[in-house]
Amino acid sequence: MVDGDGYVHVLGRTDDVLNVAGHRLSSGSLEQAIAGHPSVAECAVMGVADQLKGQVPRALVVLKDGVELDDAGREALAAEVVQRVRDDVGVVAALKEVDVVEALREVPLRR
Repeated sequence: MVDGDGYVHVLGRTDDVLNVAGHRLSSGSLEQAIAGHPSVAECAVMGVADQLKGQVPRALVVLKDGVELDDAGREALAAEVVQRVRDDVGVVAALKEVDVVEALREVPLRR
């Protein structure tokens, strides 16, 4: 969910498996591919609803300290991240949305 201020809230994550057009994909495998990009400090991948495919992955990335990108640079980074996922995970991953965020807020796990 995206709130009125533009913050993304992940409301739940029962497991790390995304169902993309009948293919079960681990969000961890996508995150591992994205984290290998030299400008990415950390990332998270979540499934978002898609009428055609059921779910499609969406990536949130935090840039490493000292990396500053204008709009064109963010578009280039997104294209590089999408290509990295295609190369490492496969075309079926269907990653198309990559959002650069300032931070990923982590909450303690309750088990």
